[in-house]
Amino acid sequence: VTALQDQMQNLRDNRMTEDSVNVLIDKSLELYNADRTGRIDYCLGGKIAMSSSSYGSIMARKSLPDLAITEGTRVGNAWLMDGSEGYLIVQLARSVRPTQFTLEHRSLKNLHSPNSLPSSFSVFGMKDAYDKSPSVLLRRATYDKKGPSLQQFELSTERKFSHIKFEVHSNRGADYTAIY
Repeated sequence: VTALQDQMQNLRDNRMTEDSVNVLIDKSLELYNADRTGRIDYCLGGKIAMSSSSYGSIMARKSLPDLAITEGTRVGNAWLMDGSEGYLIVQLARSVRPTQFTLEHRSLKNLHSPNSLPSSFSVFGMKDAYDKSPSVLLRRATYDKKGPSLQQFELSTERKFSHIKFEVHSNRGADYTAIY
């Protein structure tokens, strides 16, 4: 990121060649495509351990919770959780000390149902999906509807967890909550 900032300063100072601009574009696209955060996404190599009900019926296409941990926010690439409250437990690719939780949604500019946005939610660390001991609250937060489509929330813990529980407390009023 610092190298990109230096390159941008050189561009402003008119000290860049066409090749330098192309390198800057390539590095910027690489950073953007790194899950848009530049950080490792431990959910991508993980799997869904448990979830609340999906929205839809057998007759209508029912979305699967696995969609919530895939890359991208294309139309049809979201898990439609039934209702405004529910949860998703993800078994991470490996045990980690989580430092940040990222929640991404489609931009309001191209969103079919803005009321399906998650609103308030909590993030918990767990030893495993069936752990009888209480999960550890890592963060309560609200997804800012008017903020950027990708929002990051800092977590503070010294413990490692193999599972993360994402619990939605409310959405914006729809019959389902879309989770990307």
